[in-house]
Amino acid sequence: MLRVGIFKKSSSSFDTQSALRLLAVDIWEKLANNLNLKYKYINIDTSFKQAKKDLNAGKYDIIVGPYIISSRLKKDVDFTEPWYVATYAIATYKEELYLKVLKLFLKNLTIFAAFIFFSMLINSFMLKYEYANELKTNLYKTLLEFTSHSVFSFLYRGLHNYMPKTPQLKFLFWFYAVLGFVYFAFLIASFVELFREHFVVKTKLPNKPTLVSANSSSIPYLRAKGGVVKELEQDMKTASNSSLIDVYMNNRNDYLGVFGFESSQYSKIRGKKKYKNIDFENYNLGSSILGFILPKQSQYKQIINQELLRMRKNGDILAIGKERLPYGYLKNLMTTVQKKKT
Repeated sequence: MLRVGIFKKSSSSFDTQSALRLLAVDIWEKLANNLNLKYKYINIDTSFKQAKKDLNAGKYDIIVGPYIISSRLKKDVDFTEPWYVATYAIATYKEELYLKVLKLFLKNLTIFAAFIFFSMLINSFMLKYEYANELKTNLYKTLLEFTSHSVFSFLYRGLHNYMPKTPQLKFLFWFYAVLGFVYFAFLIASFVELFREHFVVKTKLPNKPTLVSANSSSIPYLRAKGGVVKELEQDMKTASNSSLIDVYMNNRNDYLGVFGFESSQYSKIRGKKKYKNIDFENYNLGSSILGFILPKQSQYKQIINQELLRMRKNGDILAIGKERLPYGYLKNLMTTVQKKKT
């Protein structure tokens, strides 16, 4: 009977019930059934580093899960044939566009209102040099008109109803005009940048720490891509990358997000209301192939690999993938069968 190691809480994705983790288990159970292999699951409650040692010591015959096939890990363990190409991404908070627009609009409206208020305050002292009669007739109308006409004068020449003659007021009028031009140029640039950030795919990682589980095999990869890594120690009995999301959500200003696989957005994390604004940014981080982990010199490696290759060709892996993944992610399955939409 094969002893199949499986982590209760997987650090390979953003949620313990992630699509990839469930996909890995389904593929294994189909493979074992095809080969008539008897097996039992053994929950792993140690660190990944210790689990590798236990694997080679004979405690497990295979460790099932979505594990990155890397040359660094191949020094310690073996891998099966790959069954999925996982795209890396960073889970990050992304506010809804209408809220961003509303916040930016209200912020700029507040700044503009404050500017108008202080301008009218200054004008109440300056306009008496030329517009004393107008001030006496209608104080607030005169103050507001002078300020608004000067601020918007760069837009429309017809707004020049006030053409001061004294040097002090000429300077004040054109000072407002220049300030108005700069302000509205900045306002337009702010909205352009807001839409650009929301819709344009980001290719460069910001210089901000990304949360990763301590001792994760993906840490060297992220650093090689220029990422700033913040490792968090976790108790494997209770922790998952969902808890990393919680750490990030409570400290969004301090971290860029949580590093993992983009496919994880279709895990149960997406069904939780508090995570509804979590989105996944690729930053051109690339991808890795996933497989199961075997001990060095495993007697089961050949038959498992042969069956995996057969499942890739006959459509078994694709059929399992359709149960766990949306259509858009079926292309990542390692299969030669055409992935028609059904």
